[in-house]
Amino acid sequence: MDWTFVILMTPILERQVTAIKARSAPALSRRDRGLLRYGLELDRLSSDLQIIPTELRMAIRNYYVQPERWPLKKFHLTYQPEHFAFRIHAFREKVFGFVNLALELGISYGPGLTGRVVDELKRR
Repeated sequence: MDWTFVILMTPILERQVTAIKARSAPALSRRDRGLLRYGLELDRLSSDLQIIPTELRMAIRNYYVQPERWPLKKFHLTYQPEHFAFRIHAFREKVFGFVNLALELGISYGPGLTGRVVDELKRR
């Protein structure tokens, strides 16, 4: 799924849930809404993680060949790896949040979620 599709689909899904509620049909449970949200966020992060190395490669090879553009090249060499590391961390947090909801572990979201989920999975 493309990240632009996710951005476009989110309001549509919200409107659909609102329409379901208005017709008194069973709406998505809180857990299902959470799983859907985590799924969409993981899909977006996955797309970002695939795009970032390509952007960095293009920036280094194509865009900043001229010496006057080297400060921008330096910026990209610093920014893109940090951005990639941030996205990896966010992806990991979302995966553990998804596992927490999917397996109904009942762990509250907050700092240290990954460690608490791992501990609970080891305990089981």
